[in-house]
Amino acid sequence: LNEAHSYLHNTLTASILGIQLYTMPFSRDINLDEVSVTAMKKAMECCRIEGGVLLVAPEHRLSLELHCKELSNNGSSIAKELHDFIYDDLWRDILDECDELLRHNFQL
Repeated sequence: LNEAHSYLHNTLTASILGIQLYTMPFSRDINLDEVSVTAMKKAMECCRIEGGVLLVAPEHRLSLELHCKELSNNGSSIAKELHDFIYDDLWRDILDECDELLRHNFQL
């Protein structure tokens, strides 16, 4: 993720395009509550409005999706809000080195 961020920062942000880069590292050890989910949503809405690029490593995204499923199974009140945020149609996936990313061990 750091390599991709550095490369894209030099290519996009430092260029005439001036595109803002955002990262969202995530681990299942992070305790999600309403405040943290709201903060994530606000940051991603800011990214969308500014036309920024969100960089997320596959393992971070899978951790977030799995955490969402765990919350849903536990009957958490924020599970639906988090699910809607993750699977929103406003985002587009761009895969780099997709032959590696589409291997079975990166799938839930």
